[in-house]
Amino acid sequence: MSFIIKILLRIFINFLSLLAADYFIRDITIHGDFPLMMPALWAALLLGVVHAVVRPIVKLIALPVTILTLGLFIFVINGLMLLLVAWLVPGFEVHGIWAAIKG
Repeated sequence: MSFIIKILLRIFINFLSLLAADYFIRDITIHGDFPLMMPALWAALLLGVVHAVVRPIVKLIALPVTILTLGLFIFVINGLMLLLVAWLVPGFEVHGIWAAIKG
């Protein structure tokens, strides 16, 4: 599979995951109409970038805590990455760390 196709597939999976989180988790909201859904698309793009660039650095810094919690701190790191994306993308809101961890 081509590199571009893999990237587009990841963005599409992130996009669908964000729409599912919006539907199932009350404290995660995406403001936009169905045909356009631009906030969800921007959030999916930025989430991919954050997971590729920022997350490995944070995981390395938090390695001692992750070892002490037997890997459960990874859920907190993922929630913090989702909160970062929500802070950067207008129209995509996550209300609280627990909603981010669920998402």
